[in-house]
Amino acid sequence: MAVMGAGALPLLTAEDFAAVQAGLSGGDRVAVTNNFYSADLTAWSPGALLAQLGAFERDNVLPRRLRDEAGCEVTVLPRSVRTAFDLDTPADLAVLALSEATPLGIREALPPDEALPLAPYRALMPLLCDPDAEILVAGRLGSATWAHLERETACRVRVVSEERGMASSPEGYAPRSLVGRLLEELGIERFADELASLADGVVLDTRVLLAHAGSQASREDRFQSDLLAPGNVSDPWLRDLTAAIAAAEAPVLAGGHSLLSGGLMALGDQAWLENDRRLGLAPPEG
Repeated sequence: MAVMGAGALPLLTAEDFAAVQAGLSGGDRVAVTNNFYSADLTAWSPGALLAQLGAFERDNVLPRRLRDEAGCEVTVLPRSVRTAFDLDTPADLAVLALSEATPLGIREALPPDEALPLAPYRALMPLLCDPDAEILVAGRLGSATWAHLERETACRVRVVSEERGMASSPEGYAPRSLVGRLLEELGIERFADELASLADGVVLDTRVLLAHAGSQASREDRFQSDLLAPGNVSDPWLRDLTAAIAAAEAPVLAGGHSLLSGGLMALGDQAWLENDRRLGLAPPEG
C-alpha cells in the first residue's frame, strides 16, 4: 500500500517508483518514504498494518507511526531533487518554470511566466555560483539540504533552521521562531531591511513566521504572498510583510518547506547549468 499527497514529488521517475517497490519486497513489516519526519510518499507492506495505527489527521506522520506502532523497518529514499521537491505553493511553480529538468507534460500545464514572480528567482540564482556572494536561508531547512548547499554552491550560506516537522507536530503545539521574534522586535519594514543587510539574497519560509505569529491568513492569502502580490492579499499583516519583502533591496524568495528543500536544490542545478553556458562549458538551451 502507498500514500502520496496531492502534488507530491512531481519529478519522480519510473526508476524511483521501482526503488520504492524494491524496498517493500525485502521482508515483512517494511516501509519506504521520502522523508521520515514529514512524508510526502509512504509505502508499506503488508497493507493491513494500517489498522494497527491510531487515528491521525495528516499522512506526513505515517513513517513514524508505522515504526512506533506497527514495528515497521522504515527505509528513507536517497535525498535528491526528485525525492525532495514537492508541489505545494506558487513558489514551487516558479521553480518548475525555471528548471530545464521539468518534464514537458508538467511544463505545458504551468501558468504563463508573467503570472509568476520569476525576477527575484533569476536574481538569486547566479549568487549560488558566486564565491563572493552570501545567501540567507531561514525556516524549515533540513540537514540534508544544508549539506547539499555546502557541497553544490559556491556562495556562503547563512542558515537559520527552525521548526522542522512543524506540519506533523502534535495537536496543541505552538511554533516559536527566532526569525519571527526578530520580526516582532523590528517591525515589518525594518525586518525586511535587516534581511537585505545580512545577505545578497534570501530564501524565506514564511509558513514558520505565520505560525509563530498565530496568523489566520487564508490559503489564498498565503499563495498570493508567495507570488509577491501584496495587492491581492486581504490579511493586513501578511499584506504588509509581502509588500516589504517584495520591495527589499536584495531578492527575497517567499514560500514553504518545499522551496527550502527540493526547490533550492533544483534552483542550484539550473544556476550551474546557466553558469556553464555563460562560460561556454555547456551547450545552449534547446
